[in-house]
Amino acid sequence: MCLTIIVSEPYLVWTDVGESVTKQLESQFSVVSSIRSCVVWDVLHMPNRHLPMGVLFSCPTQSGGSRERSVKEITERLGAVGATRLPGWGPRDSHCTWLETPQDMSANRCLSIFPIPLNSICLLMPSTDTETILEPSALDLSGDGMHNDGFSEQDHISKTMPVHKTDRGPRKIWRWKLEGMTLVVLSVIVASVALTLALIISILVGEPQVMPHGAVVSESSQCNSIGLEMMSQGQGNAVDAAVAMALCMAVVRPDVASLAGCGMMLVQDRNTQKSHLYDFMCSAPSNPSDVDATKPASLVGVPGFVRGLYTVHRHFGQRRWSDLFAGVLNLAAAGFRPDPDLLSAAKATAAEHPGTSGMIFNDLAKFSGESYHPPDALKATLENLKNSGEHYFYDAHSEPASFSSQLLSFLNSQGVHWQARDMSDYTVEKPKPILMSFAGFTLEAFPSPSSGGSFLLSLLGNLWVKNLRVPLDPGALAKKVPNATATMLHRLIELSKLSEAQALRLGDINDDLISAQAKAAQNQMLALESRIPMVDSVTDTRTFPPNAELLESPNFKIGDTGILTTDSNALTVSLSLFLGSPFGTGQYVPKTGVHLNAAMKLFFSSSGPVQPVLNTIGPKRRPLVPGSPVYLSTTHRKCGVRVGITTSGGLWGTIDAAQVIADAALFLRSPPCTPPKGITTPVDDVAASTLLGNKQTSADQPTHVGYSPASDAGCLGFQASSGLPRLRSGPVIQNDSGLSDPVSAEPKFDTNLATGLEGVGHKMSTVSEPWPGRVSVVGWNGYNIVLSVDHRGSWKSAQF
Repeated sequence: MCLTIIVSEPYLVWTDVGESVTKQLESQFSVVSSIRSCVVWDVLHMPNRHLPMGVLFSCPTQSGGSRERSVKEITERLGAVGATRLPGWGPRDSHCTWLETPQDMSANRCLSIFPIPLNSICLLMPSTDTETILEPSALDLSGDGMHNDGFSEQDHISKTMPVHKTDRGPRKIWRWKLEGMTLVVLSVIVASVALTLALIISILVGEPQVMPHGAVVSESSQCNSIGLEMMSQGQGNAVDAAVAMALCMAVVRPDVASLAGCGMMLVQDRNTQKSHLYDFMCSAPSNPSDVDATKPASLVGVPGFVRGLYTVHRHFGQRRWSDLFAGVLNLAAAGFRPDPDLLSAAKATAAEHPGTSGMIFNDLAKFSGESYHPPDALKATLENLKNSGEHYFYDAHSEPASFSSQLLSFLNSQGVHWQARDMSDYTVEKPKPILMSFAGFTLEAFPSPSSGGSFLLSLLGNLWVKNLRVPLDPGALAKKVPNATATMLHRLIELSKLSEAQALRLGDINDDLISAQAKAAQNQMLALESRIPMVDSVTDTRTFPPNAELLESPNFKIGDTGILTTDSNALTVSLSLFLGSPFGTGQYVPKTGVHLNAAMKLFFSSSGPVQPVLNTIGPKRRPLVPGSPVYLSTTHRKCGVRVGITTSGGLWGTIDAAQVIADAALFLRSPPCTPPKGITTPVDDVAASTLLGNKQTSADQPTHVGYSPASDAGCLGFQASSGLPRLRSGPVIQNDSGLSDPVSAEPKFDTNLATGLEGVGHKMSTVSEPWPGRVSVVGWNGYNIVLSVDHRGSWKSAQF
């Protein structure tokens, strides 16, 4: 195997080719010792093959020869089916036809996708005589292979020509001979160094030449303002903004966040294309009590919120830790206008717990007025966090009296006995992301104990595999033909049932007692060889019978929310926060103003027909959480679509995220979008011509040209797909006639699609209550901000 350079003016692009193709090139291109206007193949020394360094294969210009061969024709020959595969090159259809222009191939692959310095990957070619660059010509193989048109007879040196020897004596190596080209080269070097120094000084001390940009999303306009100001005026980055917004949410949205809560954060460094994951989910104490719904203190998990935010900020933050508290301290002192969703959640929770008093939701359920003031003790706690950092929260011996000491004292009074080390030894995990390919994109999410990450990636990955193995007509999908679209949605529904059942069998991969089993369960869920039989079990003509396992599907009301931030420098952040149930346990820790989580409710404690294996309570174990921050990026483009995605509504929100992504990436139900700046082709024309291959092709004439926005300069219609009516299967219901799993749909769901789904065997049911799932997206497409906010609920966005 060797690396080969393929020319597409004005770049040279690296790609893998096989040995057989290299031999074909040797028989078609002569070997030259200098680079002229020709195709250049550079054979490198690879680890498993010893090849001469710097051997150059070229196609010299042939006088009078044809010059009509294009780069696309050359690359198609190199990538012919059966001869070689071009991994990482770009999407092709089922007939191995490239779905990108040669210019896109060149520019997109020239973006440091191999572990080789950039300057050795992308080499500029001369701008002149570009036509001859593309033309291989007939060769005279009778010589030594070194002949080319640039070498004339006048340049030939006869073997009989006498050679005159001149004895110049010993060379004086201590003297410089600054003649001719040497002077020119030295002058260029001096000028380059001077210009580089001037640029560095200008960057360090001069005014920025490109104005910074950023965007934020959360369920609070007050918190959005804090995050936006942190980036736009406070010289902070996306992590600073996300941490400041999370602290704010713990005050203004206590139904979904608390200083004693739990969370996960994904930080994507777009410069290195690497995601950094921080798992600060709540864990069980070292000697956990049995979970008892009637005993709120038994539901509390060791909070990870503060240590998680502190750790991420220490790694990525630009502002001082204390600077992040200005906004939230002002809200805690001055009060704020409660969000309508907060008041609705408080009333619903109070109704579920009649006769309670002193809980955080009790006061909010009775609230009426303009401004709500949280407990005074909460402001003091925030001040201590600002001044002492995480030590105040987790160290039982810090001064003033630490939150840890107050928490242990309160739990002990409730008959739940923690040890001081349960707080001080809490660890923020840094797992590696799990990855999945979907329609030309790469999805990244959290591994277990985030069951939501594995569920989402498994569902979308299986949907894509099914579409590859049994393709649907993309032209019919683009034109919203009901039968084709209903078939795709049917596949999504059936595959979601299978992925949901698998997700229930996962466990905490960081727990030594169950780590091997938990990893095996996750690998079984994500490995292609185990997914294919499951994918093949889904047919387009029937539905699966109800699965008794899904009777025990986790509660969708887990008291969760999300935050998204992005800056124009390098970072995009996707953050998930949760309490286990709305308002957690609702109990305050005395003298702190902080209410507690109920994360231990997420452990599986059923006595039903399916007994849990891994998601049971254990020392320091973390329960499964049916959600995950997600990052989506174009697989082969460093500057393609790159967005963070967050959800709320537990597993329901995660299923909604799968629909939003699938609708946008596959053009299901044809959601429109606004193309990036500089793209003048109407999106409808781009979709039609690319999907159908020919604008005259009829929707009833099947075509199998697989299209994805990942292979085009278009865009993803996240906002449009977010606004489409949604559906989901389940949960499974037990009634007198047995089990049933109706498909729930929003009121405005397309009746033609509903009829098509019923024809396959689905029982459709319209949901009259507010749809619980929420999905939001923030990121970039090229240099343009991508922003999508779910119109359901109180999600809001802001950008500068």
